[in-house]
Amino acid sequence: MNLAERFETAFINRYASMRHGFADEDWQQAWRDGSWERLMLWNHECLLERVAHDLGLEYWSREPFRVDAAFVPKQNTPLGSVPFPLLVAIEHENKIATIKNEIAKLVHIRCLLKVAITYASNKNLKRSTEKIKQHIIELTATLNAHIREDPRSSYLFLVGVVGEGAHRCELEWHGLRFAAGDGPDLPSWRALVR
Repeated sequence: MNLAERFETAFINRYASMRHGFADEDWQQAWRDGSWERLMLWNHECLLERVAHDLGLEYWSREPFRVDAAFVPKQNTPLGSVPFPLLVAIEHENKIATIKNEIAKLVHIRCLLKVAITYASNKNLKRSTEKIKQHIIELTATLNAHIREDPRSSYLFLVGVVGEGAHRCELEWHGLRFAAGDGPDLPSWRALVR
């Protein structure tokens, strides 16, 4: 199993575990009071820290390299406040309207895996995932015209589908995964199930 597959599996399992640890009212409150970013990125033992642990990596938060988070080897040598070497770069964007900026950051970074996480409503899912894929194709083509990426690098895009009404805080995840050498054209978005 490659790193993207392992990340995807760990992410879905940890999300399910985190969700089951909350009463419905507390889960909804996390969405209302701005706690969601902390649960995903900033709290001690946040979701991404747990994913890093499952992958045998160390979690770096607070936007290293101006990305939201990164994973590095357990035995790493930080250069000041910069994690080194960077194995996984992660961008988390609540507003799908600005995901193109996050994708642009990821295509510039040299590492094994680049992950973008965002959200869409069920009614806008198809349009949103098509738009994300269009951004990926456009941005990678633009950058590849100047400098080629290591074909062994991988990308993983995760879209949490926000429920309707009382189920607004319940997410179903969809993913797009590909190796840089294969390009983003052929893979399709798929529902991720635990």
